[in-house]
Amino acid sequence: MASLIFSSDGSLYNTQANGPDKAYVGQEEIPYLSGTQLQTFAAIIYAESTLQSVVEQINPYNPISEMEKEAFAIAYSMYNYTLARGAAEKRRGKQFGMLELLNDPDYARSFATPQYQEYFEQGTDSLRARLATLAVIQLFTQQTQRYGPLIEQLQGGGYWDGLDLFRYFPKHYRARMGMELSEPVHGRLYEAVNLFKGAQPITSHQARTPQLSREYTFLSTLTAGGSVFFCLHPQAKQQGVLY
Repeated sequence: MASLIFSSDGSLYNTQANGPDKAYVGQEEIPYLSGTQLQTFAAIIYAESTLQSVVEQINPYNPISEMEKEAFAIAYSMYNYTLARGAAEKRRGKQFGMLELLNDPDYARSFATPQYQEYFEQGTDSLRARLATLAVIQLFTQQTQRYGPLIEQLQGGGYWDGLDLFRYFPKHYRARMGMELSEPVHGRLYEAVNLFKGAQPITSHQARTPQLSREYTFLSTLTAGGSVFFCLHPQAKQQGVLY
């Protein structure tokens, strides 16, 4: 076990090898999470967030602020999903909390991928790693005031997609399940990016899964960094979809 000590900007500046599995900012313990869980959470965000070089093409005027916004939006989406699924599972006599979320490969698909492992390695993208860690620290120490408008925009949503949605549209899961863009500009997120091939503009797309008796399952709420964020569509909620 080891204790992890972070600075207020999210960077790790000391590790106490024989300490308890806890995380601290300075001398203040970060509540609710062990040090291992904090790093797992941050590594997922790191793997899911967008490279700085890409964000610089999406938003050349303020890329670092945009990256920080994306990291926090991913962290808060994971929190939203945990609350929604936790409430649903409780009614079934089961439990679903942060521990279950961090070990759910069906939700956190980046878990244990090379991108996830990169968070722990030397030579990692230090800015992205720091912002991912900072997002978790801010969430669990309730330093969320500055993100009030973003939290409101998320509308309780627990979902996001990045480049893959634009590469594989309309075969991507989100499109197959039915997604409505609340603003057409959300579908043009990658139009200025020329670092790779295959990204295309996307539009609202009705469900193509035969067993669904609805047009849309997801509704886009905002973009941040290279990600589009989604909440459950009112049509899905009306049919009893809980998460």
